[in-house]
Amino acid sequence: MNTSLKNPFLSEILNGDKIPLGTLAYFRERFRDHLYDLVMEEFLKQDAENSLTRAEVARRIDRRPEQITRWFAAPGNWTLETVSDLLLAISKSEPEVNLLPLEGRATRNYRGEESPTSLSNEPAGSPSPKSAVEANARTLEHSQPHRPPTTGIGLGAQDQKQSASSRGTIQDQGVR
Repeated sequence: MNTSLKNPFLSEILNGDKIPLGTLAYFRERFRDHLYDLVMEEFLKQDAENSLTRAEVARRIDRRPEQITRWFAAPGNWTLETVSDLLLAISKSEPEVNLLPLEGRATRNYRGEESPTSLSNEPAGSPSPKSAVEANARTLEHSQPHRPPTTGIGLGAQDQKQSASSRGTIQDQGVR
């Protein structure tokens, strides 16, 4: 008796049936995210090791720095040419592509993060980052010095007076 669970999500693919649009969209997005993570991990590594800047990447591929900033902001509809150009400019490398067969994959029992990681400066119990970009953003967040709130809430009486007087100065100058 075979007691292994079938993966219903992959059944259409593995049976050779027509693949539903939702499943196609899911795997397209996964691939897009994998490419984005690859590019961003390489950029962050080169930035840390060699102080590579976005402006330098832009110069290397004859693009404006604003374009690199837009591309690095979030996964997008990059062309294969864009991915190749970015990786050449960032790491002077070309990607190697491999296939991971879907057949034989076990059904997941765990519904959390795919690869839980922890940052050494993360508070205990914090959710794991989903990508290198999110990890970098969290590292920057935690490296910033603590700043007191800018509103009157939680400020002492003296601080509230000072905050109110500085707001009045700005309003007197016509800035709202």
